[in-house]
Amino acid sequence: MKNTLNDQISTIEARKTAYAGIAHLYDKWCSGDPFYEKTRQFYLNILPLEKGPFLELGVGTGRLALPLVQNHAVDVTGIDICSEMLAICGLGYQQQKKSGCPGILHLEQGDMTKLQYREQFKTIYLPFRTVGHLLNQENLLAMFHGAYRALKPDGVFMLDHYMFDKAWAEEHNGRDLPMYCDKTVKIEDHYIYDFEKGRMDCRIKVNGIVADQFIFRWYSIEEIGNTAREAGFILEKLMGEFDGSEWNEQSGNQIWIWRK
Repeated sequence: MKNTLNDQISTIEARKTAYAGIAHLYDKWCSGDPFYEKTRQFYLNILPLEKGPFLELGVGTGRLALPLVQNHAVDVTGIDICSEMLAICGLGYQQQKKSGCPGILHLEQGDMTKLQYREQFKTIYLPFRTVGHLLNQENLLAMFHGAYRALKPDGVFMLDHYMFDKAWAEEHNGRDLPMYCDKTVKIEDHYIYDFEKGRMDCRIKVNGIVADQFIFRWYSIEEIGNTAREAGFILEKLMGEFDGSEWNEQSGNQIWIWRK
């Protein structure tokens, strides 16, 4: 059953506010994820090998876009639905330009399910499991269709997501998980899983107080693969880890590269 208009509006508004409360601590928070640095290095190694212009969906604070334009003469457009995250990224870019920056970064506030570009980019990427913020199949397909239209012929689309580990989720359900700690700040994650719906309520605590909260969905490899094909993409490579190894049943991740 398709979502009602009110459901769609509330979903968009929820994505706008996700990370608003943790934006100023986002990079510290992410440092507690065991795959954060692996993901970052994977994209920073592979993207310079691809052709631009580039489009990053969910650019956030610029964890990828900023070093990419700092070290390469590339043209990158970054979109994010959260204005607080974009403000931090924009400030970082302005600081980089003062000291010399060979690349160009354009920032836009936008919804990845409503992309309006037409054959403008050679490479699009959606990193660090951000696809999980799309909470239903309708939004997932809309994102893929928009990315397909935005790519030039023979363009590349990259995306990563994890393979859901139910045993791990059951063990950590309802528990506080340490993510970062220094003399003044302690950041913890708290997940409440809805296994039937394939979603989890993510609460981020800063010094014991919930500073941010959002819903996240996990997608199976079949759901993502079938939706990409429905949008018109041709699979080029499917990896299971960020070292480039091929996907298999024991893989902890799903790292996709498609061609238009």
